[in-house]
Amino acid sequence: MRKIGPYIRYYIQLPLAKALAPREGMLTYRNIHEDVKKLVASDDPTVVDGGSNRGAWIESLLKMYERPVVYAFEPNPESLAIVRKKFAGMENVKVSEKALGSVAGTKSFLLSDNDVSSSFLQRAERSHGTAVTVKGTVQTSIVRLDDEIEKADVIKLDLEGYELEALKGAERLLKNTKVVVTEVEFEEIYKGAPLYEDIALYLRGKGFSLFNFYDSYTQRDGQLTVADAIFVNRKFIASTTARL
Repeated sequence: MRKIGPYIRYYIQLPLAKALAPREGMLTYRNIHEDVKKLVASDDPTVVDGGSNRGAWIESLLKMYERPVVYAFEPNPESLAIVRKKFAGMENVKVSEKALGSVAGTKSFLLSDNDVSSSFLQRAERSHGTAVTVKGTVQTSIVRLDDEIEKADVIKLDLEGYELEALKGAERLLKNTKVVVTEVEFEEIYKGAPLYEDIALYLRGKGFSLFNFYDSYTQRDGQLTVADAIFVNRKFIASTTARL
């Protein structure tokens, strides 16, 4: 059994470290939700939540804005049921059981015993080994964002290795999207999944620049594996970064 003392100390000290850390210079801490709000600079943004899981991102949006319009996509049936129950009756939160991709169709979705790890792709051995197992599959409809939504101020993607596919299905939408928030991988977490440089290269070609990384995860040997990243549309960057 692992000693829990270091973990307890870490979680006690983390809020203090965040509070004391500077927002610029070395050893900075930046809140991803605060940065998104300042970058978007809108009271009622339209937001895509690709990979809603249990709705944590939606809850944050509802706290930050008076009336955001949220398009949530969650193909895991168990997580979908939670999201639909949480936001039932809210006309500004539209929840779909479909997955996002570059080509419309159907595909087998792998259901993990850890719901945040469910994906179209198999887990790589090094990243989780036997810690996460596939408990079943479900045939899932895939849609392109360009076919589903007219506009989006923010596109947030947490699709366990399928983020680039979703972005390829949003070429039209990206032209006037201010901010993309996406999970990025620095080593293979899912077999065949694109890495950070693949996503960054694609978004640069669509007029976006990296703004910052958030909530990174590091293996025991020191290898950086996963982080969240904000990319900003260069058409809007001059007017948005001044607010930070």
